[in-house]
Amino acid sequence: EEAGVDVVVFSGGQDQQGRGTRRTGSIRHDNGLAADVWIYSDGQRLRTTRENPIVAKFIAACVAAGAKGIGAGPGYMSGVGIHVDLWGERAGSRTWGRGGRSSNTPDYVAQAYQAGQSGGVA
Repeated sequence: EEAGVDVVVFSGGQDQQGRGTRRTGSIRHDNGLAADVWIYSDGQRLRTTRENPIVAKFIAACVAAGAKGIGAGPGYMSGVGIHVDLWGERAGSRTWGRGGRSSNTPDYVAQAYQAGQSGGVA
């Protein structure tokens, strides 16, 4: 709501590691502590391949609301998906991009994350 977008969750929770067979990803999705989402503005799915003020505002709003981990950017989830979780550094890093590597975090994602930490919106 803060970013003025519509959100579609395309991947949500999974069984905790070692306690079930319904698993598709890393531990970040265990017990519903993460979601992979697409965001839409005016009916158009937004891309994360380059800086977009609406995408940045969404990321900052997620972090301001309590998100701890954000994955997005070119080469990550086809440049349209955004990973949002409650794990952050407890599962490795706060932000990441292509290949799931924190060193590949796009600058705009890192800046939006920092804006959200300070309670602002990018």
